[in-house]
Formats: sequence, C-alpha cells, structure tokens
Amino acid sequence: MADVDSSELSRWQHIELGAFIDYVYALKEQRDALLRKVAELELLADDARGKRCPECSAPMVSLSTIDGGQRVCSGCDKVWSWHLKEGQQPLIGNNRMVNKV
Repeated sequence: MADVDSSELSRWQHIELGAFIDYVYALKEQRDALLRKVAELELLADDARGKRCPECSAPMVSLSTIDGGQRVCSGCDKVWSWHLKEGQQPLIGNNRMVNKV
C-alpha cells in the first residue's frame, strides 16, 4: 500500500482514519483476550490424553487411588494433588458401570 501524505487528507479523512485505527486495535485486543481464554480452557480440558499440566501443558495421569488422589505430569513429572468433590463417587470402571458395583 502506498504511503499517503497526511497533508493531502481532509479533516474528515483524518477522523475516519483515526476511528478505523482505533477499531483495528480494539479487534486486536479482543482477539488477544480470546486467545488467552482458549489457552486457559485448554489447560482445564480433560481430554482423552488427560488433563493438561498447568506448568508445561503436557497431559497428566490421574492416580485417584494413591494417597487420596494425585495427578502426575507426563512431561515434567510434577505431582499435583487431586481430590474428588465432597460426595463425588470415585470412578471404578467406565460410565456404563453405574450402580453395578
């Protein structure tokens, strides 16, 4: 895009250009905020590979029966405590085994 000499722009063109630049910066800020939220949600997601480690984002392995519950990161080997919510039953089998144990 060719450079435009600002002396050639009318007052209204300056105002429109300023408004457009403000709009672009606002869109960039919204995009950045959404990307931060996506990254945060990816850390909270418990996918087939396991919940993500808050430090290195590698999948964690859940060890619910050891010492009250732990998750071990498969990347950095850090151990995180993991406790069931009050009244939550531990998952013994898959979700089709409800009321069979």
